Amino acid sequence: MGSPYAFQNRATTGGRPYAKINMEKICAGENPFQKLKSLGHYRIEKQIGHGGMGYVFKAVDIRRAETVAIKVMSPDFLMDESMVERFQREASLLKKLQHPNIVKLIDVSMEGDLRYYVMEFVSGRSLAEEIKKGPLLVDEIAGIAWQAADALGAAHEAGIIHRDIKPANIMRDKAGTIKLTDFGIARVIGLSRGTTAGKFAGTPAYMSPEQVLGKEPGTASDIYSFGVVLYEMLTGRVPFESSNPLDVMRKHVYEDPVSPKDLNHEVPGIFSQLVMKMLKKKRDERINNIKVFQSRLQDCVRFTQGDFVTSTVRMEIENRTAVEQKSRFVKFAILICIMAGIALFIMKSCSDLTSGLVRELRKNTSAWKKSESTK
Repeated sequence: MGSPYAFQNRATTGGRPYAKINMEKICAGENPFQKLKSLGHYRIEKQIGHGGMGYVFKAVDIRRAETVAIKVMSPDFLMDESMVERFQREASLLKKLQHPNIVKLIDVSMEGDLRYYVMEFVSGRSLAEEIKKGPLLVDEIAGIAWQAADALGAAHEAGIIHRDIKPANIMRDKAGTIKLTDFGIARVIGLSRGTTAGKFAGTPAYMSPEQVLGKEPGTASDIYSFGVVLYEMLTGRVPFESSNPLDVMRKHVYEDPVSPKDLNHEVPGIFSQLVMKMLKKKRDERINNIKVFQSRLQDCVRFTQGDFVTSTVRMEIENRTAVEQKSRFVKFAILICIMAGIALFIMKSCSDLTSGLVRELRKNTSAWKKSESTK
């Protein structure tokens, strides 16, 4: 790839103009791609978003006259060749993901020193935009969560961990279909973790404790982030807030959040319990499988709709203390002992009664025989 700074002074690649990259602007937090007009056979129309991995643009594929979304990787990542190699390797697997609730990855390419990938364009709004208005209705949240969980489950089954689940990466198109997007920092299970630069991949407000600590991510990591999203949909805010991202990350590791129901009394208790189960600090105490989450979500919906017969009480059982469970066992054991005692008492009473009747019968029989012999 050459020097990571080589692109600073390049103005063209293969005869196609593209923006000069000004490192001073990058350090100042400015958009280094303001003058970007095209990438390959894609015509850039406007910027529609940006994040830690790069900038997202609305563009047109001039070959097919189709509207697409293009994400250009941040130069910060381009400076690490191992990150670029890992991105390419993982992207090859992401292209195979075919699911109605996952934004389709169309192309992964390079223009000069710029790495970018092309996705289907979703005409709609992100969940982040919708949450700005405040908490969503529980029924609406359940529908969004179910579709997003379907998408996340498909990725997990393919061995892919998203690592950046957040409202900005969950889109809802005009038909109401949820689309999970931005797998740019996803990790493929079983592949090497790469460089230190990848340890803190993610967005601080939504990072799992293990991501903060630089540990191996897994399905439970995505579910923690998904729990933060549900928390925000229910309450209108994230569990931990601070002007300092490092402080937010510390809270994810060491502090317990206030339950959603305590912040919004309209939240059903069973929904609040589900979210808190997703936000457990230890992975082995957390829901770590999307199928399990969807089963619990069904229970929540049934419960709130008054279907007490079909609604299970698994969550309540899990939240009982060891003392309560032991108490039930002791009560059951005492009941068995009482029933056994009653049974023994009845058996002994019957035995005594039978013996008395036999003695009385023998006595009467003996008296009758004597009476007969005197006649």
